[in-house]
Amino acid sequence: MLLKIYHLIVKIIPFKLSIIKLAAQLPPEFKSNVIFKVISNIATYCDQSNVIKSNLGINTNYKIAVSISHPIAAFGTPKLYTQEYATLYLLKELLKHSDAFIDVGANLGYFCFYIDEYNASKKPIHFFEPDPVLFDQLQQNQQKNNKHFIAHKLAISNTNEPITFYRNLTDDSSGSIKNTFESKHQLEAVTIDSISFDEFAYSISEKNLLIKVDVEGAEFEFIEGARNKIQSIDFLIIELLQDSIDQKFPEMMIDRYKFYAYYINNFNLEFSRKGEYKYVSPYYNWLFTKYEPSELKKKLVNTPFVVLD
Repeated sequence: MLLKIYHLIVKIIPFKLSIIKLAAQLPPEFKSNVIFKVISNIATYCDQSNVIKSNLGINTNYKIAVSISHPIAAFGTPKLYTQEYATLYLLKELLKHSDAFIDVGANLGYFCFYIDEYNASKKPIHFFEPDPVLFDQLQQNQQKNNKHFIAHKLAISNTNEPITFYRNLTDDSSGSIKNTFESKHQLEAVTIDSISFDEFAYSISEKNLLIKVDVEGAEFEFIEGARNKIQSIDFLIIELLQDSIDQKFPEMMIDRYKFYAYYINNFNLEFSRKGEYKYVSPYYNWLFTKYEPSELKKKLVNTPFVVLD
């Protein structure tokens, strides 16, 4: 009964769009879980195509244009980003031991804006986003917020030729060069330029790279295009869905490329000797690195992370 009354009140609240616009610019320290839930509920009664200015819950001065269909970016904070908060924090810590950050599949650019808050030495930040609409939005947001990310309107794959990219019109966070979501989502095939990681790595001077990869099923294509320069990767954080697990992606990284593998279970980094792990919802990310557990522990000393070996 109380829940019905709550939703009725939310439904009849006037000036909904004005309220959520103000909430999106609240200082991050005031963006609590309760406020996030209330504002997100109010937003469901607004046109989801509305674009508002948000500080992402990262920096009060940010004014990032974001659709209200992305509630965490619009009204939340990194700590409320349950699936990714530990990964964001891990990237921040590993940046201290890297020469550059590369965001492959940047989408809204959330990772870039977060990492740059902790990038005091101004290490290069590259982002790759092949979706032309998302790329243009991210490019405009970084320019309007005086950021200097190095933008690449490309897919990273196993070729340097134009390829088909499937824009996901149902969920724009799930576009891919694979038509993985064809049976569930509305896709639009577009031709885009692509580059292999090898080709990209040869073009930059930095050698010890921190890379985050979110390519929605195209993980093997990324690695196939990185065979010659894979040793320039110090830390690779990559989302692995069940298909890539079934095709033994972790085993390939361990056996063929001699990386140490860790399943990122929130703030526990679970060492996987042979690709074994136990999935814990909602965590899909893995860390592959040159560093065995005792070395990784040293790099993450005085952080919340626990390396379990």
